[in-house]
Amino acid sequence: MNDELQQEIALACQRLIAAFAYHVDHRSADWVASVFTQDATFERRGEVLVGREAIRAAMQQRPAHIMTRHLCCPPHVEVIDSQEAVAVTPFTLYRVERTGAPAPAVPVTSSPELVGEYEDRLLRTPEGWRIKTRRATAIFSCR
Repeated sequence: MNDELQQEIALACQRLIAAFAYHVDHRSADWVASVFTQDATFERRGEVLVGREAIRAAMQQRPAHIMTRHLCCPPHVEVIDSQEAVAVTPFTLYRVERTGAPAPAVPVTSSPELVGEYEDRLLRTPEGWRIKTRRATAIFSCR
């Protein structure tokens, strides 16, 4: 495989990973589910979600009063071949619970909640690159 194709694949995977974090934080459950293969697995916080519908349902159940921001470092992508890649993405999670009234215009947080990593296996599908498996691992707890 030539360098240009490897770079193209790595960039497609990086964009998918960045878009995942954006859409999780902005509560786009349908879009979040669409970045996974139909039979994907997503391990997070001690649970394993299997399939797009389970991932969509979990995203839809996020409490409305919780605001998050996933600040992701550039992923380290290793292209296996033209159909498969793996990636590790370090991230910092900020989480704020909006309680009481009135809520401040800009929520206040004193520190991140955690530092973690996403470990992904990505596949080329007829829909484009998609996440086949994702494991979110907490590396440091900040609270």
